[in-house]
Amino acid sequence: MTNNKIGIVGITGDLGSQLAQMAQAANLEVLGCSLSLKNGLTINDLVDQCDIVHICAPISVLGTLHQPHKSQVVLHDSVMNTSLQARSKYLSNSGAIVHMLMNQANTVIVASESTEHAKITKHLKQLGLHTQTMPIAEHDTIMARSQAPLAVLCQVLLPYLFEKQNSGLLTPSGELLAQTLHSRQLAWTDETTRSILRNPELSALIDDMQQAIQAARKPHKPSVEKMRKKYGLYT
Repeated sequence: MTNNKIGIVGITGDLGSQLAQMAQAANLEVLGCSLSLKNGLTINDLVDQCDIVHICAPISVLGTLHQPHKSQVVLHDSVMNTSLQARSKYLSNSGAIVHMLMNQANTVIVASESTEHAKITKHLKQLGLHTQTMPIAEHDTIMARSQAPLAVLCQVLLPYLFEKQNSGLLTPSGELLAQTLHSRQLAWTDETTRSILRNPELSALIDDMQQAIQAARKPHKPSVEKMRKKYGLYT
C-alpha cells in the first residue's frame, strides 16, 4: 500500500473521471474500477492496494466491501447525511465524508465529522482542490436551499409542464421553466436525484416556504409609522 496510489470506485463516471485526471496531474498512480470498465478489479482490490479510495459510485457498492481493510475510504454523496448513514452501516463509523461542488472555485467540502481529517484535507489540496470544513448539518442545509429546489421542481412540475407545453398552454416564462428543468434533469442520474431528495434538511426549507405563503395570504396592514413617513404627516 502506498500514499502515491489512490483508488477510484466509479472511475468512468463524471466525478470519478475528473478525480482521476486531477490525481494523474498530481503525479499520483490511479487504480480504478467500475461496472462499465470491466478490468477485473473490484472495490476490495482497491482497498487492499491503495492508501485512499474514493467512492464515486452509488453507496450500495459498499455492501460488497470486505472487512477489515486499511485504506482511508472517502464518501462523495452530495447529501452528507447519506454518507454518514453509509459509514455507520458499512465502515464502522470510519472514513471521510466530502462533497466536491464541481464549481469554478474547485471547492470541496470536508465534513468536520470525517476521520483522519487532516490526512484527507491534505490529499484533496494535493489534487488542486480548495477545501472548506463544516459540520454535516450545515452542508446539507446549504444543499437543501441551493441544489434541492431544482430537483424538487423536476419531480413535481416537469411532467405537467411538458403536457401543457404540448397543448400550447404555456407562456414564454413557462416554456423557459420547462427547458431549464429539463436540461438540469438530463445532467443528473436517477440515483443523484433520489439522493438529493433524501436530504433531511429539505423539511425545514418546505416549512419556511409554507410560512412565506401563509404570510402572503394575510391582509397587508401598513404600520401607522410607515404611513406617516410615506405621506409626510410629521409636523
